[in-house]
Amino acid sequence: MRVIVRGVLGVMAVLALGACSSGNDTAAGGDSPATTSSAPTSEVPSGTPMEEPSTPTPTPTPTPSFPTAKDGQNYAACSDGNCEVLIRKAATLKLDGKKVAVTVVDEAIKLKGPSFDISVKGNGMSSWGSMGGPMHSAAVKAADGATAILILRTRG
Repeated sequence: MRVIVRGVLGVMAVLALGACSSGNDTAAGGDSPATTSSAPTSEVPSGTPMEEPSTPTPTPTPTPSFPTAKDGQNYAACSDGNCEVLIRKAATLKLDGKKVAVTVVDEAIKLKGPSFDISVKGNGMSSWGSMGGPMHSAAVKAADGATAILILRTRG
């Protein structure tokens, strides 16, 4: 008979089984036992695999978290033309007193105003303005899917 022992519980089970068949069994023709053990024994059903002691799972290395925007989702901060805001899918800003629709699709920020329609992605930057008026620029600080941080700057 071949016995495979795995782990501490397996060794204990083999020792317990060995003690039970030590030749002191009167039914098998052995001597009667001199002492009786009152220690509890645990039986392992035949054919049941022994459990291995569990090994701790290593903690995965944390991925860098998404950065924060200086102005959060306070889109009113963009009314002066200078802000850094978090956009999730879509938002409406006011720039030069006019509404600007902002959307984020595939890590690209799209801005659409009454006289402009621009898109910025990755490390790019877009600028626009009117003759004699202020110049605006938009850049992406960070993007992930339909979430991005827009940096808006106005000069002049």
